[in-house]
Amino acid sequence: MEVGAHVLKRIDAHCLYPYNVPLEGDLPVARSGHRCIATNQALYVWGGYNPKLDTDDGDLLAADSSRLLKELWMLNIVHRRWDLARCRGTAPTHVASQGMVAYKGKFLVFGGTGFPFGENLDDNDLYEFDISGSLRWRIVRCNGTIPHPCYGPAMTICGDFLYLFGGTTGFHYNSRLYSLNLKDLKWNKLSSGEVGARYKSEIIWYDYKLILFGGGTTDELYGFDELDVFNLRTSSWIKCKTTSGIEGFPHSRKCHTVSIYLNRAYMTGGSYLTLNDDGGPRTTVVNDIWILDLNTWIWSKFYISLIEPVFFHSADINQSGCLFIYGGVTNDPEYNPPMNQGKRTPHVYKVYINVPTLKTLCWEVIVDLKRPIINKDQLLDLGVPQD
Repeated sequence: MEVGAHVLKRIDAHCLYPYNVPLEGDLPVARSGHRCIATNQALYVWGGYNPKLDTDDGDLLAADSSRLLKELWMLNIVHRRWDLARCRGTAPTHVASQGMVAYKGKFLVFGGTGFPFGENLDDNDLYEFDISGSLRWRIVRCNGTIPHPCYGPAMTICGDFLYLFGGTTGFHYNSRLYSLNLKDLKWNKLSSGEVGARYKSEIIWYDYKLILFGGGTTDELYGFDELDVFNLRTSSWIKCKTTSGIEGFPHSRKCHTVSIYLNRAYMTGGSYLTLNDDGGPRTTVVNDIWILDLNTWIWSKFYISLIEPVFFHSADINQSGCLFIYGGVTNDPEYNPPMNQGKRTPHVYKVYINVPTLKTLCWEVIVDLKRPIINKDQLLDLGVPQD
């Protein structure tokens, strides 16, 4: 079945397909450098950048002449409808390549850059957005050893502690690791210089360890045959060897995503530099999905791939085990460095990495077949239970 430019496939537990959203109403423009968070109810997308926006008509509320997207979009997963949040308060102004995590009904954002990238990089405040109540942004006043302004950091959270690693000013890359106690709002520098400096890496928490995935600089990329791991019990870095599956190891990369679900880390997309026939640099963008078992440290390649190669995208897994991938820069023939000249994609993809409930599958079919969105009375007439 085809709806506009979106091709829908029958849903199963491991079917990657374009996520169907209504053609009526507003839709987010294509972007890169944004962040997203997925719940069972919605996919939230904050910020981003697109160098080719046409803003002359004045309809794009949050984009300025620098093509930055200071806006928060919400995709209702149940009804498949995008809505632009009417936010209040003091929001971040550097909205490309920031770090973002969810914490107790709030989104926490640190870092990021405006355009030109790395210029006027003077903001090292932590921002909080109340997604469950007031829809208000505010600056969180912190103390301690506050991280320097940067963009492209890796960020994760566990319990009441936020962790931040690396990033760049556009000229200098760092390998500093910080923690923030979200109860007393005190930053603490855990390490500096023990591992390679980088940006656009990913970090996750598992079993009292912080695990780094990839990332790099303009000249160097980090691979996946061994990973830098920070042991929170001993406050020290170690190298953890991984084991390749039958497909080998993932290629080194940056600008990818890593999301954790149960005891597995799922890595999507990313890019690395190769050489053209004339010896010049060329960016290779990948469409693979890799899985790392965090108990055995064995890599395996997911048997399906992304529909389009992408980097500078964002992804997240919700509580039900559904992986959402949104936006980014695609492998387009017109794409060549610098990075801000690539083609951005507006597509949303999803794949169940955990077998969904029968109730979820039935609802997906109902929404696919009934257009436009049906109301409660129509659902009851179809025999759908009230719960």
